[in-house]
Amino acid sequence: MTVGNYSNKSIRNYVREVRFLLEYYPEENPSCISQDQIEAYILYLKKTFNSSHAKCRSVAQSVSFFYKQILKKPYELPSKLYPKKEFRLPNVMGEDEVLQLLNACETIKQRAIVALIYSSGIRLEESSLLKITSIESQHMRIKVVQGKGKKDRYTVLSHACLNTLRSYFKKHRPHFYLFCNAYVR
Repeated sequence: MTVGNYSNKSIRNYVREVRFLLEYYPEENPSCISQDQIEAYILYLKKTFNSSHAKCRSVAQSVSFFYKQILKKPYELPSKLYPKKEFRLPNVMGEDEVLQLLNACETIKQRAIVALIYSSGIRLEESSLLKITSIESQHMRIKVVQGKGKKDRYTVLSHACLNTLRSYFKKHRPHFYLFCNAYVR
C-alpha cells in the first residue's frame, strides 16, 4: 500500500477493517472465508452498529484489497456489498449557535481554528498543516496543499475569519505554519 501511495490513514483503516473481519471469524482460515460470510459480516455491521454506506464501502474495499493483493485470490465485489447511498441534508448551525461556539473558545488560537474550519470547510488535519503563505487575503481564499486524497484545492476565506486570523497572527507571530503545534491553546 505504501508503494501504491496510499496514505498512512488509509493503510491503518484497511488493516483495522481486515483485522475486525478476521476477529469476527476467529476459527476460519482467512483464505477460506467465503463471499457469503463477508456479506454476512457487513450485514452484521449494518444491523448491529447501524453502519453507514461509507463504513460498509470501507469494509468492502479493505477486504477486496486483502484478497486480491495479499492473498492473490480472485475476488469480485458484488454490488450488494455497497448499500444504496442515503442522502440527507446536513444539520446547519444557526447564527446564534455559531456565535455561541466562537464565544466558547478560551483563547484567540482556539477561536482562529474554529472560525477557519467552520467558515472555510477545511478539515482539522488540513488546518494543522496550513502555511501562512496559504492564506491569500487579496483573493479572499485559502490554498489547501495536499489535502484529503493528496489533492490541492482552494477554499473561501471570509472577512470575519480573516480578521480573526489577523488577530491571532499579531499575538502569536507564527513563522511558517499558521498553527505552530498540535496543542490548541
